[in-house]
Amino acid sequence: MRFLKEVKYILEPRTRGYYRTLFYRDLPKSFIGKILILLFVILRNFLSYVTLPLDFRGRKRIIIASDKSVKDFDEALIYVYFGSMYKLVEIEIPQSSVCVDVGAHYGFWTLKMADNCRLIVALEPAPNNFAILYNSIKSSKVKNVIALPLAAGETFRRSFIVKREGEYDGMYHINNVTIDVRESYPVRVVPLDKLLDFLSIKQVDVIKIDVEGSELDVLRGLKNRLSKRLVNFIVLEVHSSSLLNECIKMLKMFGYKVKVFKITRDLYQMYAMIRESQCVGE
Repeated sequence: MRFLKEVKYILEPRTRGYYRTLFYRDLPKSFIGKILILLFVILRNFLSYVTLPLDFRGRKRIIIASDKSVKDFDEALIYVYFGSMYKLVEIEIPQSSVCVDVGAHYGFWTLKMADNCRLIVALEPAPNNFAILYNSIKSSKVKNVIALPLAAGETFRRSFIVKREGEYDGMYHINNVTIDVRESYPVRVVPLDKLLDFLSIKQVDVIKIDVEGSELDVLRGLKNRLSKRLVNFIVLEVHSSSLLNECIKMLKMFGYKVKVFKITRDLYQMYAMIRESQCVGE
């Protein structure tokens, strides 16, 4: 009975809200979560990797190597099956579009969007996340993704990607200070304008940004294209109300229409577009 209730809760349609906040951190403790994690623990002793399919045909998949931790599997499990990211509105994405995924994590958004895009540039600076992203792209035989172990920011610089004490496993930040952190890795930060120039990409159809507090820094590194309206649509996760106001101010200054959905007390989903007709449903 408990199992059936959990299945019903997971599968029931939700027209508003943000799926992953409903049971984001509690899912691994649920009955279903415990069963799936147990299977991973067993299978990792016999297989070199465990596959989480992203579609019914299994063409797109996330690859979790057996040497990865159970926490990595938890993270993938939540996002793959119960995260349903960026579904508050339906985005019209033209065929043969160019997309950029800033903070690509394990590649969920990148792989889901790959069939609709001519090219995707995916940036993920965390080494563990990037390894899973790269293996998942390779295993899915996706040929139109450029995956780079870089962070996006306002200027070229060297910094660190850190995970602070007490923060959940997927949360990394760009920070020059590495005191009192659980993990830290050196990282190269590049402005998106300069990176896209290097890749000979003039116009971008969709940019998704999920960078745990560095949203404004990423936008500042994209000023040239924003000012020329060379980015059609931006999906942005913002992690505080003050940061949200700064991002809205900057995007409106460049003539973008903005829609904001409050997810939790300090988490917002923002959609910025040149034409409001690009956002076709809620």
